[in-house]
Amino acid sequence: MTCKAIVAQFLWTYPLFDDGLQIVGASKELWQRSGSLLRTHRALKMESANGSVTTTLGMIENLPVKIGSRDGFTIYVQAQVVPNTPYNLLLGQPFH
Repeated sequence: MTCKAIVAQFLWTYPLFDDGLQIVGASKELWQRSGSLLRTHRALKMESANGSVTTTLGMIENLPVKIGSRDGFTIYVQAQVVPNTPYNLLLGQPFH
C-alpha cells in the first residue's frame, strides 16, 4: 500500500506501508536530499525477514511527513536511515 507524501516540506515521495516493520525507515538519498541532521549515535541493528542484520546510519529526529495532498495532515516521525534501500520511506507499525 502507498500514498502521496511530502517529506521535509518539499520532497515528494510515495512511502510504502509495512505492518511487519516496527520502525520508520528512510533511504540515505532521502536523508541527504532533506538536509536533515543525522543522529549517528542513535543507529541500531536491524534484522530483516531473511535473517540478515544491517546497521542503520543513524536516526532523523522529528522528520515532517505530510500525508496526502494540500489538505493532508503532517506527522513527525523518528526515521532510521538505512543504507542501500529500494524505497525512499517505509512506514511500519502503527501506520499500516
